[in-house]
Amino acid sequence: MAKFGIRQMNHPTPQRIAILFDLLASACGIIAAWVTTAAFISHNLSDILSSVLTGLGVPLLLLFKRFYGMDLPSGAVNKEDIKVMEEQDIPKRD
Repeated sequence: MAKFGIRQMNHPTPQRIAILFDLLASACGIIAAWVTTAAFISHNLSDILSSVLTGLGVPLLLLFKRFYGMDLPSGAVNKEDIKVMEEQDIPKRD
């Protein structure tokens, strides 16, 4: 089970969390691009919305993705070599 917190930054991120946060960050970028081209949204508002989405939303989503982590059983694999992993039982190395 994935845990959330600053101490989890050194643990691998679960794959489903990584995909979800990547999709949300992509959606923020797409919405920010669309807001600037929508004729019915004022120029002043679209500048603010697109700046907040791309300058604040995307980086925060990519950062918070790292706050979810999974503990690995000792001796399974080297934690430093893994950034994202599926949530399933990991066999121990012999």
